[in-house]
Amino acid sequence: MAWHQFKVEFEVSQKEILNAFLLDLGADAILDNGDHFLFYKESVKEPNVLAEQISHLPGAINKVSYEECEEKNWNAEWESSYDPIAVEDICYIRAEFHDLNPSFAREIIIRPEMAFGTGHHETTYMMIQLMDEIDMTGMWVLDYGCGTGILSVFAMQKNASALIGVDIEEPAIENSFIHKEINQLNDQKMDFQVGGIDIVANEKYQMVLANINRRVLLETSDAIIDVLTEDGILLMSGILESDEKIILDKYTPNFKLEKKIQKGEWLCFFWRLKNESKSHKV
Repeated sequence: MAWHQFKVEFEVSQKEILNAFLLDLGADAILDNGDHFLFYKESVKEPNVLAEQISHLPGAINKVSYEECEEKNWNAEWESSYDPIAVEDICYIRAEFHDLNPSFAREIIIRPEMAFGTGHHETTYMMIQLMDEIDMTGMWVLDYGCGTGILSVFAMQKNASALIGVDIEEPAIENSFIHKEINQLNDQKMDFQVGGIDIVANEKYQMVLANINRRVLLETSDAIIDVLTEDGILLMSGILESDEKIILDKYTPNFKLEKKIQKGEWLCFFWRLKNESKSHKV
């Protein structure tokens, strides 16, 4: 298995914008080293072509270089640098090899994998903050773009009645099932499937969690409306501050904005579907 490492040097003020675009390119991992990212991808057939794509991304890039990496246990390397995260006093996200923190009433245990989220990103942090403010008891929840299933686990800890998570990456779904098991949720009505929102188009949910990216949120706004019950809740993140207007323009006609929070350059929205939106989508 061959890996390529791309060193992406950039203007620090543009870091968050560039990070979002690198994620869209399908990075298997991105390491932040202050003034440059290390972008890892497996089995790149034409690394020079990918380097050229990266060099033309928005984000004031100064230089892109690449090299093929020696084979090693990348997951072990990744795990060794993983630190637990405390989301305020709400929950503690830790790996299996970390000690329990008894000061938190809730914890999410994860198995860090190089290719998937570990809960460190600002968007995951904010989604958990907003989820904690909502009584989710008895809710049917869709985790749209579930990644590792961290938000899915927290939803079930918040007493959601049932949950389905969807993601287009099969390894992400495999990782989500692992997190279901190690968080002792095997007896819960909780499933994960490979695919987009279209595979659950015939179902209805009281809450949709959508920590994805601007492009997907803009392209699938009607589909999100279709799967929500009347007065359904949409928690949304993966949006940069610079994208706020286009998201508001798209969603405000059909949703009432209950709350917006920000961490760094990232935004998170709490929307409630307007009753008339089922027949007046825009």
